[in-house]
Amino acid sequence: MTTFYLTFRNGKILKDLVDICKDVVGEINLEITENGITMQAMDMSHISLITFFIDKDEFEHYNVDRTIVLSISLKSLNLILKCYKEEYKLSLSFTDNDVLQIIFYCGDVENDSDQQYTWNLVLLNMETEKLFIPDDEADVEIKMNAIEFSTMMKNVATLGDTLKIQTIGKLLNLKVSGDIGNVEVTKSLNKQKMISKSNLELGFSMKFILLFIKGSNLTQNLVIKMRKEQPLELTYQISNNSHLQFFLAPKIDD
Repeated sequence: MTTFYLTFRNGKILKDLVDICKDVVGEINLEITENGITMQAMDMSHISLITFFIDKDEFEHYNVDRTIVLSISLKSLNLILKCYKEEYKLSLSFTDNDVLQIIFYCGDVENDSDQQYTWNLVLLNMETEKLFIPDDEADVEIKMNAIEFSTMMKNVATLGDTLKIQTIGKLLNLKVSGDIGNVEVTKSLNKQKMISKSNLELGFSMKFILLFIKGSNLTQNLVIKMRKEQPLELTYQISNNSHLQFFLAPKIDD
């Protein structure tokens, strides 16, 4: 008996999400619910946390009769999704047999030009552990173009492995220092783009930031939230309800 069968309006959303997340985490639990697909996972060092939610409105067909959690190797899933092309319809199916079916379909049945690939991915046996993420009000909230932020990060990353973020009023200051010197970029934002309750100065691993900015492949809508001595929060808003989020613990100065 089929537990769920669903078909994406655009399968690229899953392909991109898997491609982005695979460099941070190796194995994930996908939770399939009546409202959509959700995922939460921490990297091996427990420095960063990734979550995403794909709303059921992103699907042409969404038949889910109960909530189910599937444990999946992102590396394995990525190998399959690399074969996906945008002209394909992408469907997922599960029938309680420890195998996830990933189906690519394209073509025109009436003209005998249809084609279907059915991939059977063996699932993992992992414990389900979901972390509570507090929704505390941010000290600083910034709305930015994700591509602009990605470009800024790539530019300043050339000189060091720690990103210093400083906010002063409506100014955002980014600084990276290394053995050969330092680079600093300052950007002013209006009150619609930046809400600041207090000035902050925090340091974060540039290695993880460079992995996170691949979220700009999904959307240009990025919200950055910061709190004193708390993780940096990056939210890539894919649509009204679908999103990809990264949380990164700050570096503590010795």
